[in-house]
Amino acid sequence: MDEFIASLPPSFFPLLSMVTSALVVVLFWLLHRNSRQNQRERSDLQNRFHALEIQNKENLERNQNLQVQVKVFETQLTDANLQKQNIRQDYERRLVERDHELRQRDERILGLEKRKTEVESQQNA
Repeated sequence: MDEFIASLPPSFFPLLSMVTSALVVVLFWLLHRNSRQNQRERSDLQNRFHALEIQNKENLERNQNLQVQVKVFETQLTDANLQKQNIRQDYERRLVERDHELRQRDERILGLEKRKTEVESQQNA
């Protein structure tokens, strides 16, 4: 290796120094450009993350509101079902009462007809 370096012309070393300096400058420029690109991507990701956090918060609030609405609806449905059941029970109770009244009336009518028949048979006799 030492022989190879010794065989190089003396004008090669300043050229090598210039090329090395140029490579170092290009390397720093690439690092700086990459750093700026990474900062932009990081900023974009932070903005997207922030937007997603806001959207998530809105979705959570919407979900809570929907849960409240569901509970209100379930309560209303339960109340309506109880009211329906009460109406049905009242209707059935009234039917039973009406049936009882009609039976009593029929029994009175039959009793009156029987008495009428007895009175008529006594008058005819």
